[in-house]
Amino acid sequence: MLERHKVALATNGSGDATGYTPATRGLVQAVFYDFVDMSAGVMTITEEDTGHAILALATMPVVDTLYLPRAKAQDGLGADLTYDGSHLVNDRVPVQGRVKVVVASGGATKTGNVYVYVAVS
Repeated sequence: MLERHKVALATNGSGDATGYTPATRGLVQAVFYDFVDMSAGVMTITEEDTGHAILALATMPVVDTLYLPRAKAQDGLGADLTYDGSHLVNDRVPVQGRVKVVVASGGATKTGNVYVYVAVS
């Protein structure tokens, strides 16, 4: 089953915003950024409790954009897995708890939405 969680963001006078999904558990399938009027700031999306990265954007787009975030997969000894010795194996990012979305330098009193799609079992 796929859950969709909307995070409505509104920046303060300094251009910063923080928002959260409800608690969830599963694998992040996709993140959709619904551009409204934010500037091209910095966005980081992490699991709230652990802080592990889901998506980091050094420059936010000024258009609606779909992302399919993935993380490097490792073997039982912590070495990065590859398909052929040079192409990394990536997998969906697990979450358990709330997903945190932080925007910096998004412009004063601007808005935008982030939709986080999580495959739950």
